[in-house]
Amino acid sequence: MVCIQYAFWEQQNLNLSDPEEKLVAFARAAQKPVKSLFADRAEYYRFMGRMSDFAQTHYFQALYNIFDWQRSGDYNSRYDWTTGKPDAQWIEKFRTQTPDFYRYIYQRRNTAIAEQLVTILANGGTHFLYIDVNRLLGPDNLLNALNNAGIQSVEE
Repeated sequence: MVCIQYAFWEQQNLNLSDPEEKLVAFARAAQKPVKSLFADRAEYYRFMGRMSDFAQTHYFQALYNIFDWQRSGDYNSRYDWTTGKPDAQWIEKFRTQTPDFYRYIYQRRNTAIAEQLVTILANGGTHFLYIDVNRLLGPDNLLNALNNAGIQSVEE
């Protein structure tokens, strides 16, 4: 599964870990504490590996769907956020066409991120949060998860 994911990223000519790794390096150089949903890539891979067989099947289907969408021209890259153009269309297709994977990777992770943020913010102080903008799209977005966890968002 991981090999297919990296092959996809390579095909997209992306190395999505760069921004996060740079921010983490800056924070550590400034002796700031760094917290993440996953301690390292190995923990992320274990998380992915704990998916049900059906959700893993949906994961593969989601990757294959992207290639099909690209060929048909019915595709805005889910990574368009890297150039300032996030697209909720990808999240909606993901939600409706591969629902088991969506629930695991999107709903479950957003809930876990929200719970972790509640704990971090309860300690007070100022915090810098680095969040993939795709986590803010769709009906099960991180802002809704935060609201459900008791943190109210402020919109201007």
